[in-house]
Amino acid sequence: MNVQIHPSAIVDEGAQIGEDTRVWHWVHICGGAKIGKGCSFGQNV
Repeated sequence: MNVQIHPSAIVDEGAQIGEDTRVWHWVHICGGAKIGKGCSFGQNV
């Protein structure tokens, strides 16, 4: 699976992130979130 997560991002346990998704600077993905394929979360989301 090709998921890119920036070192400053926080991805809580239990979050599901689809392939080809990018999580950029200072992003927070909460536990229980279900992210689809090919998404991009920009800075500070």
